[in-house]
Amino acid sequence: MDDSEAVFQEVGGTSLTTAQLCKDVWADEKTFAWQIHQILYDKARELDVNTELGEIAQLAQKCRKDQNFRILTYNYDDFLEQYLEWRGVKCCSMFTTKVRYSNGQASADFYGVNGQPNQSLRLYHVHGFLPKVATKSQLDTLHIRSICLTEADYNMLYNQPYSWPIASQLSFFRENICLFIGCSLSDPNIRRLLEITAYNPPKHYAILPMMYKSTDASGAVVPKQFTTKDRLQIENHFYRIGINILWVRDYSAIPEWLHKLNRSIV
Repeated sequence: MDDSEAVFQEVGGTSLTTAQLCKDVWADEKTFAWQIHQILYDKARELDVNTELGEIAQLAQKCRKDQNFRILTYNYDDFLEQYLEWRGVKCCSMFTTKVRYSNGQASADFYGVNGQPNQSLRLYHVHGFLPKVATKSQLDTLHIRSICLTEADYNMLYNQPYSWPIASQLSFFRENICLFIGCSLSDPNIRRLLEITAYNPPKHYAILPMMYKSTDASGAVVPKQFTTKDRLQIENHFYRIGINILWVRDYSAIPEWLHKLNRSIV
């Protein structure tokens, strides 16, 4: 009897190796991209101003006249673009394809969607961009070939130090004060770039929840809260790579925190 869970554990058990196995099964790149598309959009909810993305869009609306304000995302979807459009914010969605950074001579090339970078808010999709379409046949080849999801994709990308996605991240981390929202900061590749550009004292900020999920003696999942000592250890850990921690109660409290930030901006 087949046991897919055992197979995933045997080859590494990480999200990258799982994605690699899935791509090996769906060898056709359009079929693989369509599977990703369905996961992203099939259960999408209606736009809601009181969500995290709704508050981020409002923040962008208030800061869009500042030419230094930019957004970098590791997500593939166009949900933020939808919220920005809802807010009347014109944005340029920027991405590149794997063929660009696999060839060092063309690695700086990128594509902009819905406008030019000097005319709109710039939204950088450094791991690829797969906007919503109605059918599989409507998937665009450039979007399909932009997706960096598998182990092979990540190895190729992060071994190209002059590629557009790497240069973009280094530019963000070196030249800007960044606020990390909904990002666990567990990706070793991102952490390496942060460490390269780290300042002392740190100038970046990350919102993290104090609550986390644990298991009791029976194996049941129960919510727990980091102790003061635990939070201090976490803060010291991220301080080294240039990040100050902003604690919130749990993930559901992030929109509330962003709402207060929006209210403080005139």
